[in-house]
Amino acid sequence: MYYKGVFILSAEKRSNFATHYSIFGDKKFDGKFYDVLAYNMTGRYDGAHVTVLDSVNIKVSLSQDGGWWWYQSLGAADYENDMYSVKLTDGGQSYILTLKQKPSGGTVLLYLVGGDNWKEVDMTKINVEQW
Repeated sequence: MYYKGVFILSAEKRSNFATHYSIFGDKKFDGKFYDVLAYNMTGRYDGAHVTVLDSVNIKVSLSQDGGWWWYQSLGAADYENDMYSVKLTDGGQSYILTLKQKPSGGTVLLYLVGGDNWKEVDMTKINVEQW
């Protein structure tokens, strides 16, 4: 995440989310972490929302105009790794996250609402926008 172009928490191949969250949040995490994409915040209440399309496809959309997605300190582009693929849609305002397998019971997918409110994706809510 970038606030008016200043790095806060980027999306990188080697995730630094768990370290940041353990310092500034209230939980410690074990396991493997992936940063899918970061976005540019222009206001304190900027964020994203998600729509679960099916058991492996999730649409993630910016909740405000004027932002953009980042990956590895650059403007985002489609990419793929061992766990998922990312395809930008809607003129870059959204992306489709396609998981390579259905999430297990220990998998947690998070998105940020309002600049400081992490929410967990509810995979049972198909075709419902989660804000």
